[in-house]
Amino acid sequence: MDMGSDVYSLMQTGKPLRSYVKTIMGKVFVYVLSPFDGKVEGRILEGDPKRKLDSMVVDVWTDKEDAYFKRANVTHFRDGTIVSYTRPLTPEQKSVNEMSDEEIVKVLSEPFFTLKNMLSKLTAVAPVYRLLEKARELEKSEKVVSIIEQRLSELQEKEFNKE
Repeated sequence: MDMGSDVYSLMQTGKPLRSYVKTIMGKVFVYVLSPFDGKVEGRILEGDPKRKLDSMVVDVWTDKEDAYFKRANVTHFRDGTIVSYTRPLTPEQKSVNEMSDEEIVKVLSEPFFTLKNMLSKLTAVAPVYRLLEKARELEKSEKVVSIIEQRLSELQEKEFNKE
């Protein structure tokens, strides 16, 4: 199985050293250095340049790959068909335990099984306690209040047993 630079990019969790994107509507053939074996490989970049899809972005992870990419594709850089690209910042995924007051009200207005599912994902006492207080404030049914109290009790017991 031939694993190329696009597979390598998918395996990475950090930020690439540099990224490059094609600027034209047509397909663009570029040469890249394979991070697995150091051999030269060709890639076709395709897609609408306005959408900035992964199929039209090349990520390089080392200075060696970057130097090779710039040197091997100099005509694309000179013609402007390939340019440097800064990926938009992705907000870090918020923990399920971090809920705003609006999100708490929304969760409490969901169907019972949705609330039950959400409660099972919560791992800290504080958000469950906030849910319980808001449920009481909004005068939710005894069924809703009791399921929240039950989850709060489970989490408090776990916390107590840790100590």
